[in-house]
Amino acid sequence: MAYLKRNINLLLLVLCVLLVGFTLSITSYSQNQFESISVQYYDRVNEYKGVIDELQEREDALNSTSFELTRKTQDSAKLNELYTSVEAERDDLQLALKQAQADLTQTSAQLTAAQGTISQKDVEIKLQKNDIDDYEELVKQLDAAIDDAKVTDPNANWADIDDIVSDLKRVS
Repeated sequence: MAYLKRNINLLLLVLCVLLVGFTLSITSYSQNQFESISVQYYDRVNEYKGVIDELQEREDALNSTSFELTRKTQDSAKLNELYTSVEAERDDLQLALKQAQADLTQTSAQLTAAQGTISQKDVEIKLQKNDIDDYEELVKQLDAAIDDAKVTDPNANWADIDDIVSDLKRVS
């Protein structure tokens, strides 16, 4: 039995050494795995932080772009309103210009007609002045003939007076 006790003790010693070795190897393996997993964990955490930072940057850029787009849309709406008002004002001004041009054309036609009438009246006035001058000349001749008739024989110059009177009748 001593042999068995000794073998059992030896067997227990071998078993204890094996258990200690196995425990140490499992502990070492677990520590290596834990360190590897920890490194991977921190790497992933750092990756996630980088992704989060990148997403934050993109969100900021998107917000900035959204703000710019909103501002440009508002500016575009204001420009459209201004364009519409300027276009309406331009149309009103074009209508006013056409009306003014029509008035100018009508006034020019009236002016031309008035100038024609004035020219015609000037010609008529000149003709009437010429007629007046002719009548005055005839009146002078008639006065002279009457004066001559008074001074001389009352029957002598009546033929000249008849000629002057017939000249007056022809002119009128």
